[in-house]
Amino acid sequence: MQAGTLGGNVFCFDSKCIHKDWVDADGKKRHARFPVAVSVNPEDNIAFEDAYFGIMCKLFQKFGIERNKRVHSSSEIGMLFPPASADYRKFCLAFTREIMNLPCVKFTFFITSLNKKYLNDGKVTVNGEYGSSTKAIGVEEFINLITDSYNVICAWKLSKITNLRGQTMIFDGTDSIRDCEAWDVVRKNQNVRIIYNADKTVPAVSTADIILKNLDFFIKEERAAIDEKALRKIIHYGEKVTENGKYYYYVGNPDLKYIKPKSDRVYSMFDLRDCIQRPIIYLYAGGIPDQKSLLESFADMCLVYDTASAIYGSVKIFDPKKDNKVIGTNSSEYDYFYPFNDVAESTLQVLEKQKRNIKRFEP
Repeated sequence: MQAGTLGGNVFCFDSKCIHKDWVDADGKKRHARFPVAVSVNPEDNIAFEDAYFGIMCKLFQKFGIERNKRVHSSSEIGMLFPPASADYRKFCLAFTREIMNLPCVKFTFFITSLNKKYLNDGKVTVNGEYGSSTKAIGVEEFINLITDSYNVICAWKLSKITNLRGQTMIFDGTDSIRDCEAWDVVRKNQNVRIIYNADKTVPAVSTADIILKNLDFFIKEERAAIDEKALRKIIHYGEKVTENGKYYYYVGNPDLKYIKPKSDRVYSMFDLRDCIQRPIIYLYAGGIPDQKSLLESFADMCLVYDTASAIYGSVKIFDPKKDNKVIGTNSSEYDYFYPFNDVAESTLQVLEKQKRNIKRFEP
């Protein structure tokens, strides 16, 4: 496999929906669910990745844990510590502060909440296009609806604020982008690349993921509602992180026209195929229940992720229903297939007989 390149100016997005419970000044219990996202924008991605690896090596040594692959997601790092270990939180905090003090990298944070008094009966009207009837839904249901598309929504917001076009924007893989005006604008004006398991293979997406985990730790301790000012306070607490190149934006009521679904349509992998980063390394253990957790514990998975990282490819558990129309259909780029049992071997043989542009993954 040839090494990939992802140099220059890129925007890498990751997001998380945070659930928060707190007691207000009147002693009343409150709760909220709100999506938070971060865009990591290195001016030179190759130089940024070198810095990322340096910080990771230093922190893994400091905390006495084994670094068994090139790029780690926050959840993978958490599994390297004992349950409920305070060191996991300290690791995420130390990483966040070091990476965010790098020069020539911009970090943009987004948060969404809706003010019910500016809504009709406290509800959001969605749909209405492409044959789908309009319906009014509550704020929490609306937040649930847009969560899987939140990277797209924030990419649209960033594009609107900066007026940038033709930028490479990387989203951690999703099969759930909803039909909305934000997606239409981003897909038309930017170079969208969807990378499956990007938080485990792309340093800038891993960075966004770990920063979000760090925010999650602190947000759950705040005794008030969270907005962009609160995010700023958490990130820069005690001036541990410089203000330069850090931006905080609200996405909410004024943006509803762009962020609310226009219909019930959810874009499939086939619909998104031109935006998916190739090659894709498909893993398959056909017929085995819960194969994702089984394969994630397989010894060769570190090699699979390291290979994908080196070529800026995707890693995906093969789903015959979702992936059959996509696998091996790009004439200029091979996909890879890693079979783990006889059923998977038979599937590979069928794909080869269909003349798909596919190769067996050789660990």
